[in-house]
Amino acid sequence: MEEREVEVHAFDLLNAADLLDGGEPLLRLHVECGSGTYVRSLVRDLGELLGCGAHVAELRRLWVDPFREPRMWTLEGLEQLREQAGERVLDACLLPIEAGMASWPEVRVNAAQAQRLGRGQGLRGPYPPRGRQVAILDEQGRGLGLGEVDTEGGLRPTRLFRWAAIAGAAEAHADALRCS
Repeated sequence: MEEREVEVHAFDLLNAADLLDGGEPLLRLHVECGSGTYVRSLVRDLGELLGCGAHVAELRRLWVDPFREPRMWTLEGLEQLREQAGERVLDACLLPIEAGMASWPEVRVNAAQAQRLGRGQGLRGPYPPRGRQVAILDEQGRGLGLGEVDTEGGLRPTRLFRWAAIAGAAEAHADALRCS
């Protein structure tokens, strides 16, 4: 792997009891790190520093930005919930798609603009913030996808949800019918 700078907020030893009782030499660690950090590389580096080598035996992700607060479910936990309360209760465990877009600045577009973006066409600005990736939402706040605002303030789509073009076309058609 190519070396690069990473953010490590916490690198804590939770348990080393296996070393004391003659069992397998296992360390339990808690790592909080920035996006793009390879925990396996951190553990390898720790092993090199200790002079013994090291590898990851088990890796469990507890949260990922921007989902720090909502509860994360294991597959087993969801299966138990379904068995106890039925299939319909699982919907309450889902977050809206917009929750995954919360860390990007928002750009709202109307139906005609959504339709253009859905065809892969850019929009002339000015859209803020310039030079940044943004979350594209319709006028009602429904997530359409991600885009990029160029240095002139123009908006171009980078990743759109399938319904973005369909919704934009349907809303634009409905608007045209209302105007007729």
